[in-house]
Amino acid sequence: MPVVHDGVLIGLVTASDIMKYMGSGEAFEKVVTGDISEVMAQPIKALIKRDLVSTERKVDLGTAARKMVDNRIGCLPVMDKGSLVGILTERDFVRALAENKGILP
Repeated sequence: MPVVHDGVLIGLVTASDIMKYMGSGEAFEKVVTGDISEVMAQPIKALIKRDLVSTERKVDLGTAARKMVDNRIGCLPVMDKGSLVGILTERDFVRALAENKGILP
C-alpha cells in the first residue's frame, strides 16, 4: 500500500511488513492491556519503507522485473513525472504469464 503525503509518495507498507512487525514482538512491547486491538491502533509510521525502489511508466516489463529481482522486492511503484500512477506486483507478472500461455482469458 502506498503512503502518500501532500500528493508525494513517501513510502510503502506491504503485507509482509505487517507480518514481520506482528511476528517480531515489537508490536506487543507497546501493548498495555494485552488486547490485539491496541496493537492494531498503533501508528503506521513504524512500518513505512522509505528507501523506495521505483520505475517509470515507460519502462518495459522485462526491465521492471529485473529491477524487482535485483532488489528482492515484491512490488514496484510506477511513477510518471514524479507522481505515483500504479504499483506493479509479482501477481501482475504471474497473471501476464498465464494470459500469455492461454491459461487465463
